[in-house]
Amino acid sequence: MTLTATFFRRTGQIILCIIFLFAVEGVNSASPRTIVFISDLHMGLGKDANGSWYKTEDFRWPVAFEGFLKHISQPGNAAVDLVIVGDFLELWQPPTGVTCKGPNGDYGCSLEEMTVIAGAVLKAHSRELAALAAFSRKGTNRTNCVHVIPGNHDAALVLDNIWAMVADSLESDTSCINRVKDGTWKSEKGRVVAEHGHQIGWDPNRYEEWPTVSKQVNGVTYLERPWGEQFVQKIFNDEEESYPLIDNLSPLSAGTKYRMGDRGVFATVFDFFRFVKFNLLETSVRQKIAFLGETDNNDLPKWDTNKARDLGSALFAGAFAKDDPLAAMLSVSDKTNLEQALRGLAQDRQKLPDNAVLALCDQIAVRKAKPQCPTTTSKKLGSAVEKLLWSRERVVGPYVKGRWEDLPNMRVFVYGHTHAFEKEWPVEISSRVKVSVLNDGAFQRIIDDEKFRAIARSKKLSSLGKGLRMLQLEELPACYTFVSITESPTGGLNQSLQAWYMEEKSVGQVVDVCDSRCPSVGRGC
Repeated sequence: MTLTATFFRRTGQIILCIIFLFAVEGVNSASPRTIVFISDLHMGLGKDANGSWYKTEDFRWPVAFEGFLKHISQPGNAAVDLVIVGDFLELWQPPTGVTCKGPNGDYGCSLEEMTVIAGAVLKAHSRELAALAAFSRKGTNRTNCVHVIPGNHDAALVLDNIWAMVADSLESDTSCINRVKDGTWKSEKGRVVAEHGHQIGWDPNRYEEWPTVSKQVNGVTYLERPWGEQFVQKIFNDEEESYPLIDNLSPLSAGTKYRMGDRGVFATVFDFFRFVKFNLLETSVRQKIAFLGETDNNDLPKWDTNKARDLGSALFAGAFAKDDPLAAMLSVSDKTNLEQALRGLAQDRQKLPDNAVLALCDQIAVRKAKPQCPTTTSKKLGSAVEKLLWSRERVVGPYVKGRWEDLPNMRVFVYGHTHAFEKEWPVEISSRVKVSVLNDGAFQRIIDDEKFRAIARSKKLSSLGKGLRMLQLEELPACYTFVSITESPTGGLNQSLQAWYMEEKSVGQVVDVCDSRCPSVGRGC
């Protein structure tokens, strides 16, 4: 064979190899990309010097977490985006000696104090962080990536000093780790958007200038302390030593209510109302309401907010179940003063916006309390149509519409925060555009309030508070919910809500969120 022939033969082989490599790369680049969303792990202080879990520690499941990371790598062939949708770390529960008492009620930890808290949490969960780092290094052509969205409990991750500590623990210099500093994660084409959820509507955990979470006061940097944090630190942190389950009930407000003996927990009537809002936002996720009227009436009742305000204190009292501790607070000795203050609050459009009035009216309808809020239509309401009600229609829907105006490619919106999952439901932007909304629940062991009450009854406990003392986290179902989305290169989306079921000494598996082994802490089952 001549040199010329050899040259052309080898050149042809090289060209064929190059074509093959580009073809393979083309196949790979055209492969669907998997996106997995988890939230609300609340990794805290871990174990004490004696090796026992701190009562405040909610994430005690490193083996289940490692099993989950291994599992999600396999279907995606090491091409997975893991998005942690807020409250990855529990930075609202400081160790002994760290007081986090800012110059006033609007500010909590100093930057120096938060550095101590973050350091303690990262040390306590080094195993989980190492597992995340290892997960993010998997893959050859494309790697797994971890995206961390700051939530309200770990809002300090917005600060570069605190994030640097986390990034170092996650070995970000050799891993695919990304902080979502502005709090809004977007897929490559912007079709999938995720936020923690604490900025939605009138949530008491919202930051007024998010993602700005700190300010300097007298030369010292302090983190802003929203009312929700003040409340959590006053109630959850103080009580969790004796009642470790207090923040593992869904809704989050349930455990708090069971520990309220009187109104002394509230400094002002407005504090009382803010907890009412907290209670409404967290509790009505799974409420069902029956309306009288035509079976094809798919609209929520159109309450007359102006006239509803004239109900005064009844606007608040009617929103509570008869056995709700909040209802009992309206029967204390200074009821007259409280009623007068609530009447004033009902007329205050700044402190009580219309969407809050709508939510209160919804709850009055749920409770079938008297008097009902007036409507703006003459159509009768009744029991023919069963509705799922939450602030989703009143608050989340409008919020998603507002985000779509900024992000018009968005077709799926994922959030967490409430610890209660939501199967896919649509927000109609126009006749041609809909955005699917899902809540990933909590990658945490949670118990439904109804099941908790049933356990208390079965044990014939004298009070639900005693149930909080007796039931331990390890007794809760080993179910951790998550959202999985497959995004094709052509823009197609396939989303699902699932649960990872795994005891610490067993093999894990993906199950339906409505599986009998899991608590139905959410909507859709």
